[in-house]
Amino acid sequence: MPPRPSSRPFSKRLGFTLIEVTISLGIVSFAMVSLVGLLPTGLSSFRSAVSTTIEAQIVQSISEDITRTDFTNLQSLADQTFTYDSRGVRTSPNDRNTIYTAKVLLDPITDLSSYPVRLQDASSRNEAYNMRIQIKEVTRPQQVARYSVVVANEQGHFVP
Repeated sequence: MPPRPSSRPFSKRLGFTLIEVTISLGIVSFAMVSLVGLLPTGLSSFRSAVSTTIEAQIVQSISEDITRTDFTNLQSLADQTFTYDSRGVRTSPNDRNTIYTAKVLLDPITDLSSYPVRLQDASSRNEAYNMRIQIKEVTRPQQVARYSVVVANEQGHFVP
């Protein structure tokens, strides 16, 4: 018995032509190149976000140290440099895992008009300090992140 001719017309064959495949590959490759071009920007943003988060943890850690320190002994924290690893955990000064250094500077506040703290006779008794925290990455020492924590003596504090 002879083979039966196909009932489908020639124009309805299944599959893609070489030109259609080439055009679709061109479109996909153009989109992929665009996405790969965005990769460095995304990684840079991610690194910046991680660094900011770790710096916030470091400031939180130093703020807790300040809170635990008696107001009359805050000078002991001044001009000290603390070291931290890549997760924001404090390390010893010579630890090779040190990534961040944080220096604490202490400034007495003499004019409280620009601060949300009101103290009686603050200028004469140094009842408040501005603790400035400077954080540097070991790999980028030229970039310094600066944070400020206002510390007030609880005695002598009044609420208007």
